[in-house]
Amino acid sequence: MKEQEYEGLNELIARFESAHQEGHAPFFDVEEFEVIIDHYLQEGQLKMAEAAIEAGQVQHPNESAIVLRKAQLSASRKHYKRALAILDQLERTEPGDGDIARNKGAIYSQMGEYEKAIAEYRKAIPGAEDADELLAQIAFEYENIGNFEDALTHLKQALEHNPSNESVLYELAFCYEVIGNTEDAIEYFTRFIDQEPYSASAWFNLGVAFNTLELYEKAVEAFDFALAIDDTFAAAYFNKANALANIGLYRQAIREYSETFRMEEPEGVTHYYIGECYERLEEFDMALRSYLKAIEIDPNLADAWMGAGASAETLGDYPQAIKYMRKATELDGSNSEYWFMLGDLLSRNEELEAAMDAYEKVTGLDPGNQEIWLDYSDLMASNGKMDEAVGLIRKGIDKLPHDPDLQYRLAAYLLLSGRAQEAYEVFGKAMEMNFMRHHEVFIYRPELRNNAPLIELIDLHRKRTRTTPDPGEKN
Repeated sequence: MKEQEYEGLNELIARFESAHQEGHAPFFDVEEFEVIIDHYLQEGQLKMAEAAIEAGQVQHPNESAIVLRKAQLSASRKHYKRALAILDQLERTEPGDGDIARNKGAIYSQMGEYEKAIAEYRKAIPGAEDADELLAQIAFEYENIGNFEDALTHLKQALEHNPSNESVLYELAFCYEVIGNTEDAIEYFTRFIDQEPYSASAWFNLGVAFNTLELYEKAVEAFDFALAIDDTFAAAYFNKANALANIGLYRQAIREYSETFRMEEPEGVTHYYIGECYERLEEFDMALRSYLKAIEIDPNLADAWMGAGASAETLGDYPQAIKYMRKATELDGSNSEYWFMLGDLLSRNEELEAAMDAYEKVTGLDPGNQEIWLDYSDLMASNGKMDEAVGLIRKGIDKLPHDPDLQYRLAAYLLLSGRAQEAYEVFGKAMEMNFMRHHEVFIYRPELRNNAPLIELIDLHRKRTRTTPDPGEKN
C-alpha cells in the first residue's frame, strides 16, 4: 500500500517514533513497516528509515518487502553496488519478482547504466498492474541515451495499456518536438483522439503541434475542444491566446490570457503577453500598465522591463523609458536588442556618451546587425564627428562586406566630409552590388540629390546596365 493511501499515517509514525525514542519496539505488521520505511525514505530521513528497517527485520526476519527497502536505503545513500548485491541475493530466493527487477532498473538508471536499466524494467513488465509506468520508464531511459525513436515506441505502448496516462501523453509530445517531427505528432494525436475523444490533454497537445506549424486557426479549434472538456485548463487558455495573437486577434487573445487568472495565480509572463497585445493594438497606456503588472509579479522578467521601456518611449516619457531599458540590460546584459533600444532612447534624449556606450555594446554582441552600424555611425555624423562615422561604417563593412547599404552610407559620409573622389568610387562599388538600393543615400540625406556628379554617375550606371532589347523587338 502506498504511503499516501494509508489511513492513520501520522498516528503510525508517532507510535513508531515514540517507541524508538524509548528504546523498545511494539509490534508492527509487515504492511505497517512498509508504510513507515517508505515515509522516511520519501522524506529523506535515512537514519530513521534505517532504524525502521532494523526493527522490521528483527520482527519479520527475511521478509522480502523489508529487504527490498534495505536495498532502496543503500541506493538512497548512493551505495549502488551494495544495493544491487542485496537485490541479487533476494532475486535468487524469489526469481521473477517484478519489484526486484523494478528496483534494480532504478538503481542502474541512477548509475547511468541505461541499457541495463531497460533490461531490468522489461523483466518487471509481465504481470505488472502498472505496465504503462514501466514502459514509460523504459522510454525515459531511451531518452537518456538520445534514442527518441525507441522512446516514442514505448510511450505509445504505454498509452495502449493506459490511455488515461496524461504524463505519458505530454512526454510523447516532447519527444516529437525533440526530433522535430511535428507532422507525425499531429497524425498520432489525431488518431489517438479518434479513440479517446474526451482526452483534454490529447486535444491540447494537438493544438500545440498545430501552433508549432503555424496552423493557428486549427490550433484554436483544438484548444477549444480541450476547454470544452475541461474549462479549468489554464494552459489551454494560454496557448489558445498565443495562437489568437499570432493571427492578429489581439482582443480575443487578451480575454483568453485573462482567463488563466481564474485557474491559477497570475504569472508575470502572462501579463507580459497581454502587454504585447495592447502594444499591437496601439493602446500604449494599457500596454505599459500590463508590463508593470508583469514586473510587479516577476521583477526579474527582463522582457517586461523592455516592453515597459518601449511603451513609455511611445508615450513620450523618455526618462522613464530609459530607466526601464537600463533595468532590462541589467537583468540580461547579453541581449543586444535591449542595448540597441537603450542606445536609441539615449540618443533621442541627447545623452551622447551614454548612447555611444550602449551602441558599442551592440557591436560586440551582434556585429552582424546591419542597423547598429548605420545608427551608431549616424549618431557620430549627426554630432559633427564625421571621421568617427566613417571609421564605424568601415568596421561594419569589415563585418558585412557584401552589404550595399553600408557602402552607400560610407559614400554619403565621404561626400559630406569633402572626400568626393573616394565617395564616387565607393558609390560605384555599391551600385555594382545592388543598384536598386542607391536611393537609400537620398533617403538618408535628401540634399545629395543636388550633387550633379552623383546624379550623373547614377545615370551612367543605369544606361550601362540597361537590359539589351530582344532581337525580335522592333526599334
